[in-house]
Amino acid sequence: MTSMLTLTVSELTDLSPNISNLFNSLVDSLKITRLSIDEDEHLEPLRRQGEEISLRDDPSFRATPYGRWILAESYLANDDLYDHLNTSLDPITDLFSWLKEFDERIGRHTVFCPRDQRFVLTRDTLRLAEQELSDEPLVEPEVAEAQQYVTHLPLLKMYQAAYRDYWLQSGDDILDLEDASAVKPLGWIRVILPAPLDRRMFIVRIEDDSMRGESDGVGRCEYAVFYCQSRESGEDRPVLVRGVDGQTGEGIHCLRQIRRDGDRIVLVPLSRQYPLFVFNEPDGDLLEVVAELTQVLTPGMYSRAPKGIEGIADCRTQHRQVLEMEAKVREFFEPGKVVPGKRWMDMSVRPICVKPGNGCLQVELGPFRSSPSSIRQLRLFGDGWWRDFDIERLRHERVRVMVPPWTTRLTWQAVGFEAEDGAQEVVDLTLPGLEGLSVDRATIFKLDREEVGRLVKDQRLALTESYRLLISPALLRELPVRPPVVPIESGWSIWELSDIATSDRMELVEQLGELGVELRQEDLQLEFVVVPPTERCRMGEENAYPSFLASTGAVINLMAGQGGALARDEGELVLLLVSDQGYQRQSLAAGGSRLLRLTDLRAGQYGVEVSDRRGDLTPARLFFEVVELPPAYPRSCCRIALGGEWIELQAGKLLVLDPVDLRLLDEVEQVADELGLRIEAPAGWPLRVGWGSMGVEVLHQAHADQTGSYDIRAILAATRDRRHQLSVGEMILDLRELGRVALQHRRLPDVRAITEAMTELVIAHAQTVRLRRGEYLTTIPLWFEPVLALLGYSIADCPATEGMGSLRVLRLIHDEWTTNGSRQSVTRLLFLLEELTEELDPGLQCRMDSILSREQQRDSLLSDGLQWASRRFQSTLPVKVRDLELVVGSPDAFLDFLREMGEGI
Repeated sequence: MTSMLTLTVSELTDLSPNISNLFNSLVDSLKITRLSIDEDEHLEPLRRQGEEISLRDDPSFRATPYGRWILAESYLANDDLYDHLNTSLDPITDLFSWLKEFDERIGRHTVFCPRDQRFVLTRDTLRLAEQELSDEPLVEPEVAEAQQYVTHLPLLKMYQAAYRDYWLQSGDDILDLEDASAVKPLGWIRVILPAPLDRRMFIVRIEDDSMRGESDGVGRCEYAVFYCQSRESGEDRPVLVRGVDGQTGEGIHCLRQIRRDGDRIVLVPLSRQYPLFVFNEPDGDLLEVVAELTQVLTPGMYSRAPKGIEGIADCRTQHRQVLEMEAKVREFFEPGKVVPGKRWMDMSVRPICVKPGNGCLQVELGPFRSSPSSIRQLRLFGDGWWRDFDIERLRHERVRVMVPPWTTRLTWQAVGFEAEDGAQEVVDLTLPGLEGLSVDRATIFKLDREEVGRLVKDQRLALTESYRLLISPALLRELPVRPPVVPIESGWSIWELSDIATSDRMELVEQLGELGVELRQEDLQLEFVVVPPTERCRMGEENAYPSFLASTGAVINLMAGQGGALARDEGELVLLLVSDQGYQRQSLAAGGSRLLRLTDLRAGQYGVEVSDRRGDLTPARLFFEVVELPPAYPRSCCRIALGGEWIELQAGKLLVLDPVDLRLLDEVEQVADELGLRIEAPAGWPLRVGWGSMGVEVLHQAHADQTGSYDIRAILAATRDRRHQLSVGEMILDLRELGRVALQHRRLPDVRAITEAMTELVIAHAQTVRLRRGEYLTTIPLWFEPVLALLGYSIADCPATEGMGSLRVLRLIHDEWTTNGSRQSVTRLLFLLEELTEELDPGLQCRMDSILSREQQRDSLLSDGLQWASRRFQSTLPVKVRDLELVVGSPDAFLDFLREMGEGI
């Protein structure tokens, strides 16, 4: 057997002078040349002589990403050339001079690889390939006089073109124009047209869709060539006209078709969304045809700009941005996403952090302008303390209360309700509380303009913002380098970060990393501030959008980073405000934080987007609604009791109660003190009862009687099948405007009940299952389905077993509650075998693993009826077989069987 020996360059030099001479020659050549070389071309002569060589054998060479070779010490300038051409109006006419000048900038020999598909190299001229060009025309600010109207045409705005002959008149009157720059075109575009160019031709970027028909015409952001009018146009030709509206006296200029209707002259658009202009014959002198549209330009008819250049009139990009934002607004507010009847009143607690020291941690409440009139007093519960607040004060102003660093959940409740025995009763509002502070990572408060820290969930800090970081005692002890913290009560500390941009960046990143916090270089962020919303409207189960009064408008805080991509574009941002009434666009300077006030908005649904000009940053978006009048909340109320504890519902809110076994509601007479259901509402108030699992199914409708009560027995009868047959779900009591209640159902497994039911199944069907082993049409509904139901599963066929012979596979589905409601998921597969033994056939194991892989499962159960076992993916160990007839007779063995085979028990 021949062994292969890897040789170094020096060894190759000793053994093969031809290779050594060739490599030395290539090194000398590449020190001078500016282009990469092709390996096959230079090594082919020696390869034909039987030499097995490659440039990889010599560390003096390295491969380019495009399959050619350069010296290892040389600098490949392809990306730098691409960046230059992508932001330049002109190609590089002398590539080798450009590379030579680049040598002086970086201090290394610079080369170019011509196999890069982004470029086209013609002799010394380098330009971008076609696929790297945009569909926008290349607008050149100035061109030589010899090129004007010979190879290039001027680009004008529509109003410039409409009054072009005025501006071209000679004389000093031009100095009296309000906008002297209007005389100059926006730039020049190189075009290739069938007919020669002349001085009566110009290009206009179309500003609207008035002349876009259903299948033809010209629309917004397209470029078209016009010819100054020298003859009367046909009625089917779009023309640029100017004139004076005889009814309003206002000047107009537009693109229309001219038609005569008796003694009237009509300017007709192709789109019905734009108005007709009608002139009487005597007013014809007020109307003048300026130019006729002769050619709609396509990208092949003009020089195209690189994708990195935003044209002076970047209409298409702006138009696409508007259309995309309009689609996002429609999608955000589509009826299926706005939850009917779910409105959030602004009644949550807000943690804040003021100047470091004792008492710096506080909770801010209010104002609760829309709170129900029945609430008189609120009570805030913390870690071993509580405090009451008068609701009348909270309806008009914000109230702050100092709290210790808490490690449990803060809750707040309404007090002041009379119980049946006359005692004061505390009613849980079930409104959002505050999760306890983490002891494993820092809690971040971002400072607003009043130097008040507001709790944020984002664990990334922006360079342009100021923060306060709350650090637990345990976390502070573990830090290798102690930051400059200020101690507060209970051993907790505050680290104030106000000048992040000027700090030692490397040291700061290391310290923040120890706290689980990242440093964000630059970003765009939007948030509503200052103006409180009149209400918050629910989107789905978690999110919400604010609703503002038209009289107050909205104020948005824009936070934009400095440097990086923004600095390359001189820090210019674009704000886009979109609604069903149209859009507005405004340019903004990047960097720092500023407040944007949105006023004079009509009622409707809005979306606002802020992006940078170059598109280097992810746009920041917000959605909100503007209403003319504040919502009127009902003053009536209803309440529900479960287990004897009354809870008052809130208008428009969904009350979700913790999961219980709702089967026990049928035993209400025996366990009324533990789990009883009562509902009270105004007399005659409608109630709709539904069941929620994968969707909501309406099961019962009723109205309150004269005493304000409902027939509970009828409600329980209508929902009995769902409560007894399903393991999870929720019974929904919908009282319309007064609120909704979701009683979450989770059937609690009882080992004793499972043992008794399993024993009855074994006694009743063991003999049949043993005799009919493999007859699945009989045994699945008779045996496997009820057994698996006791183990916590429902079943479904697995289609991945086609072509697997007699092997039958079932998906085992488990129902469970998640934070988003009930969910069904496949947790295991069940392989039904004709005979189950501890030693499994290797071929059978391979088939099992193939099915498990396709089903993306790792655990499976095996059974031939009475024998059961479990197996993991790719396991080759013997399986532990359990005989169900023997297991049910031993409590310990059956408990082990449930631990291994069951789900959710």
